[in-house]
Amino acid sequence: MYIDKSYFSNFIYKMSCLEFTYSLIQSNEKKISLSREEQVEIEWIIDSALHRKLYASRKKSLFSSKIKLSKESYSLYLRMKKYEHMIDL
Repeated sequence: MYIDKSYFSNFIYKMSCLEFTYSLIQSNEKKISLSREEQVEIEWIIDSALHRKLYASRKKSLFSSKIKLSKESYSLYLRMKKYEHMIDL
């Protein structure tokens, strides 16, 4: 799977803000209701720092405008993509 490098870098930045956004949701400063499964998955994403693992995969494509993701990286990307809507830039 190939993804545009600028879009991917923006996505990684958004996912690095996930922990802060999640804390706002928990303190009721941001009104989004999450199911228990979504909360567990978000906490797992934050605790395991998935955005850093995806960022490391970007380094293999330094001189390209597209980034090639392995199957594992692509599945991590899709897993985090579900929560992109929560983060306002």
